Amino acid sequence: MGGYDLSPSVLSAPVWILETGRPGEQAQCLILAQALGLPFRTVPLGPNFSPPDQWPETAGLRLILSFGNAVQAACALRATCAVRPLLVHIGRPSHIPATDLDLIIPLPQDDYPPGPNVLRVAWPFNGASLSPQHEEAQELRHAGTIVLYGGPSRQFRMARARQSGCWCLRTHWHRLTGNRYILSPAPAHRRKPCNGYSIG
Repeated sequence: MGGYDLSPSVLSAPVWILETGRPGEQAQCLILAQALGLPFRTVPLGPNFSPPDQWPETAGLRLILSFGNAVQAACALRATCAVRPLLVHIGRPSHIPATDLDLIIPLPQDDYPPGPNVLRVAWPFNGASLSPQHEEAQELRHAGTIVLYGGPSRQFRMARARQSGCWCLRTHWHRLTGNRYILSPAPAHRRKPCNGYSIG
């Protein structure tokens, strides 16, 4: 077939995740790769998200998943492949035209223009579960209101006054509706010990 050795011993995993060394980015790529149901591998990048000195064998590679600053290395990897793989990027692609990517999945907070290859999502992928939910879990989804909060980021900062407002809202909401109100640290904020609080 085109002179290439396509035996299982030579073929690589069809899905590659470019490893940036950032746990939050890696978690979202892993969830997406697992949802595809295909074999995948992670490939560490060099300093400053540069391509490694040598890429692994790319025979069999069909899909590259990149996040954030890994997009330029992903384009460089694709250029080395004999068979052009698809390139899916999560987040805003830096200094890369949208037309160079097969699919762009901006994060909910990203201000990115729409396009034929842009897929908007309501929530980040990290923390998502691929397991079917039991009936009890389905009922809990409608048993109250959950508010997640986290530490400061480049996009958002919560002043102390707003934090206090969350606590007041929690109390008033329960008094008005009688529904359960859960105030919990977001997954990325749980690196430090912190407990969620609920009323109801």
